[in-house]
Amino acid sequence: MVIIGTGGLAKDIVGSLARDNRHGDFYFYNDRTDNQDELFVNRYPIIRSEEALKVHFNQKNNLFAVAIANPINRFRMTKKVIEWGGKLTTIMALKENVSEFTTIMQGCIIQPDVVVSSCVTIGEGSFLNCGVIIGHDVTIGDYCSFGPGARVLGNASIGAYSYIGCNAVILPGVKIGKKVRIGIGKIIDFDIPDGTKIV
Repeated sequence: MVIIGTGGLAKDIVGSLARDNRHGDFYFYNDRTDNQDELFVNRYPIIRSEEALKVHFNQKNNLFAVAIANPINRFRMTKKVIEWGGKLTTIMALKENVSEFTTIMQGCIIQPDVVVSSCVTIGEGSFLNCGVIIGHDVTIGDYCSFGPGARVLGNASIGAYSYIGCNAVILPGVKIGKKVRIGIGKIIDFDIPDGTKIV
């Protein structure tokens, strides 16, 4: 499997990946010229070009997930890599507690100690960092990101490309629009329209 990106989000997930043999060997992809490391965290090979990634997909395995923090950039890169022959897949850490009565779309990354209740839908390419709790009947749009310890309580909804900061709490029934950014530790008890920042 190839993880697209070698920045902070990739560093967030690599620790749990290292203990997980379910996905086979891991490779990372970064075509930026300002970083010429051959190995990511001194262990995993870094693929350096679109051409080399296409060869990898053809010869080894075409599964990939995108570890880019910005939701819009994560979406754009996902679509590029699919065009190059990749098959988007979900990564769930070994220490998660996700209800079997939840729907998780492809490309999600779910970190250790995440709790997801029943009747939840998590959209494509969303990222749930360590300790996130998602209550029952929550709907999460595509390419959302949740900082460590974020809480979304029952019947709330989060629009696509939104970011919920570390330890933020979305109270029951609240509707968060698309491309919304909620800052660290904020408690949200009212609906928020598209494109709003609460810092």
